[in-house]
Amino acid sequence: MPDLGTLVSNAERYMLEHGYARGTIEHYRQGWRKLAACCEELGVEGFDEESERRAIHELGLDRKGLGATQRTLLRSIRCLLSIEDKGRMPARLPSNPETVPSEALQAVVSEYLDARLARGISPRTATSERSVLNRFLASLGDDGEIGGLSPQDVTRFMGQTEDMGAQTRSSMLFTIRSFARWAAEEGLCSPSVAASIPTIPAHKGEGLPSTYDPDEVAACIRSVAEGTECPKRDRAVVLLGSVLAMRAGDIRALRLGDIGWRDGKLSFVQRKAGGAVTLPLPEEVTLALADYIRNERPDTGDDHVFLHARAPYLAFDLTDDSFWRIPSKGFADTGVDTAGRHHGMHSLRHSAATCMLGAEMPYPTISAVLGHASTNTTMRYMSVDVASLRRLSLEVPHA
Repeated sequence: MPDLGTLVSNAERYMLEHGYARGTIEHYRQGWRKLAACCEELGVEGFDEESERRAIHELGLDRKGLGATQRTLLRSIRCLLSIEDKGRMPARLPSNPETVPSEALQAVVSEYLDARLARGISPRTATSERSVLNRFLASLGDDGEIGGLSPQDVTRFMGQTEDMGAQTRSSMLFTIRSFARWAAEEGLCSPSVAASIPTIPAHKGEGLPSTYDPDEVAACIRSVAEGTECPKRDRAVVLLGSVLAMRAGDIRALRLGDIGWRDGKLSFVQRKAGGAVTLPLPEEVTLALADYIRNERPDTGDDHVFLHARAPYLAFDLTDDSFWRIPSKGFADTGVDTAGRHHGMHSLRHSAATCMLGAEMPYPTISAVLGHASTNTTMRYMSVDVASLRRLSLEVPHA
């Protein structure tokens, strides 16, 4: 069994080598001191998984709704064995603990998703389904069990989603129905649950894209450049979304080698469509990228363009939705009314597409920029191109 003092020394060395701020390391030291006192009280000499579990329970950290200080303490405890066994920090705790069910239910969800992954779904789809199932199972309460799952539980949960679009609700029901069907096959719940869940017809293009006019987008860009922790990075991210209409996933995956500084072009393979795209780099975007890379980007061996601003300076996970918060906060800080409109990265993409339509750019060109396999997909934006639609309107006959 490893010695606690050795684990702490190894963790501290790891954090120093990976550039963690001294203030952050001091917070962890405070947590390790509390852990040492707790282990002494419990009579624990070494430190293994069972010791970690006992300490977490004794310190009251195995419950929902932990505050920021308690979350830091929990992370300082969990990092010791993670660094020792895996050579890295543990995954961060979910930001909204209320959407996390009990450990037993989380284990069932993981088993279900393992089966889904074995059948070929993508990791991003699995992450999305986990989010839905976590929210659903957490709604059952602390005493909720798969064996007691009923159609009424599904009805009650869906009653909390009435403000969502039909497509979103349809997708959530599909996930819950698929999970309930699997659980019934495994003998974990009654088959009546899946059988009672209806199918809500929803066409992918039935809703209007959320768009913002150029003044609103410009206000968002100004706000992002002034009021965030990493203003240069966030400004470059928003410009890529609003000027080049890039998807958040493609921005996260962007590599330094994708930027053609000499020819003024950006070349990459779109993660969703799979096609290679080459886009011209406007001067404003080029300068923003150069400013971030030269003056704010951490100096690491990782060749992803965009990195976390805090040690250990990793690239953004491909399923990470951190970029969503950048324009969302920008719009909020400038007082832009986002009621009834999405306000994440995809809204910038929609806004860029609408601007291209307003400039009367040919549909095939817009489709190529957006990475659409068919111009029929691009035609969806015609529904918000009011100026062009007005030219097609027919005069209403007078009686």
